[in-house]
Amino acid sequence: MKKTILLKPDEKVELKLARGERDLLLGLILMDDRLAERIRHDSAERSELELNFDELNGLASYVAAETSCTRDEGRRKKLIRISGRIDRLMSRYMVM
Repeated sequence: MKKTILLKPDEKVELKLARGERDLLLGLILMDDRLAERIRHDSAERSELELNFDELNGLASYVAAETSCTRDEGRRKKLIRISGRIDRLMSRYMVM
């Protein structure tokens, strides 16, 4: 059993995404503009997104919503993989 890591409210965690995954996220219809800008900015500088737990939770919600709405099976599979990665990452942390 892995130990839960405690985070301060604004402490950031890293989510690693390939370029294609980032592009897929930027194409989400329901994505918050502020979060999309963070993804755009972070992707220009490095391969990891640094998000606080609330932002990560919001991203998980946007990905889940898009997954349930898309009719493209290939896109759905990619979104499910990203969703799983986000869920595994979130399960490792707890906000103090």
